[in-house]
Parts: sequence; structure tokens; C-alpha cells
Amino acid sequence: MKYNVGDKVLYTCEDGLSEPVEAVVCEISSFKSSVYPYTLRYLHGDGKTGDLACDDELSPLEPEQLRQREQFFNDIEEKPPTKGELHRQICESLNKTYIRKNADYGDSYGQLRKKYPDSILIRLFDKFSRLERLISGHEAQVKDESIEDTLLDMANYALMEVVERRLSK
Repeated sequence: MKYNVGDKVLYTCEDGLSEPVEAVVCEISSFKSSVYPYTLRYLHGDGKTGDLACDDELSPLEPEQLRQREQFFNDIEEKPPTKGELHRQICESLNKTYIRKNADYGDSYGQLRKKYPDSILIRLFDKFSRLERLISGHEAQVKDESIEDTLLDMANYALMEVVERRLSK
């Protein structure tokens, strides 16, 4: 046998269909004639044990290979968010902004809407006008108002209108 308990190995299942995985030899069969003498524990994932392997399915995991594979798994974990994850993050941020501004402004949008039920049209028109100017290349006099900020404001106003409509039913 080539490997000892505690050796880090690269396990390639003999079916050839699975990607090689990092594992550690956690047990060696006491039966010399065993076809699959090694019991493995995966280094990544759920730490599952119990997979049996033979010499032909294992290769040593050298320190440089370990470093490269560790970097690979780190890179996977640092991948950019999916569109769904990004959408969730934006919505969470919009909610926090709404709560803070609603406290600062004293529910001014809700109060305005009670007096002027179509006030959403004015608010969105203001934001649309600002967006139109920014997109057409006009330099913003208020430097912290970007296209993205304007779009987020529009989204929050649209959500505020939905909230008011649902509460007024």
C-alpha cells in the first residue's frame, strides 16, 4: 500500500465521471487482500467519511497542489453574487434606507398621499427628470446624486406607493 492514515490525497473515482476531490486517508483495512483498502474523508464539503478507494484511484497531494487547490476553492467562494442574490441585497438596502428616511421625514410621503392621492406621479416625474438629465450627460450640481442613486430613489418611491395602496384597502 502506498498511503498511510493522515495522508492527503487526490481521489479520482475509477468511473472517471466525477471531478477529483481532496481527501485524507482516515482508515486502512486490516485485510491485505482488500480491493479498496482505504477509507477517505473529504477535505472540502460536509466532511463525509466512508468512501472506499484503491491505490489506482489516489494520487499524492503535494504542498504546491494543495496551495493551488486551496486558492481554487477560495476563488469559488469569492465569486460574484448571482442576479438573484444581488437583487436581494439591493432590496435589503432599499428597506434600510426607507426606514431611516421615513423616520427622518416623519412619514411625509404617507401624509402627502392622503392629501394628494396621485402624488406618486409628481415624485416619479421629479426622479425621471433628474435621470433623463444625468443620462443625457448634464453634470450634476449635487455631486452625490448619480444615475444609480436616482434609480434606487425611483424604486423606493414605487415601493412606498405599493405600501400605501395596500394599507389603504
